[in-house]
Amino acid sequence: MGFSPPLGGVTEEVFLPHPPLRIFDSPCKSVCRIDERVGWCIGCKRTRAEIQMWSTASDAQKKAIWQNILNREQQMDA
Repeated sequence: MGFSPPLGGVTEEVFLPHPPLRIFDSPCKSVCRIDERVGWCIGCKRTRAEIQMWSTASDAQKKAIWQNILNREQQMDA
C-alpha cells in the first residue's frame, strides 16, 4: 500500500500491485564449477542433475533441492 503525493491538501490512498511472488528462486550464485570430489557446484551446492532439472522442477522438487543444499552446507561446516 502506498500514498500518492498530496494534491491540493488531499492525500489519496493508492493500492499498489504486489510483484509476483516467487516461492523458489534459483540458488545459482553464478559461480558455476562442479567440485568432482563432492559432486556438486562450489557456488550453489547443487549436483549436475539438480541444476539441469531446476527450470522444469515442481515446487516440491525445488523444495527438496533446497533441503539438499542446506544438508550439504551443514556437511561442509562439520
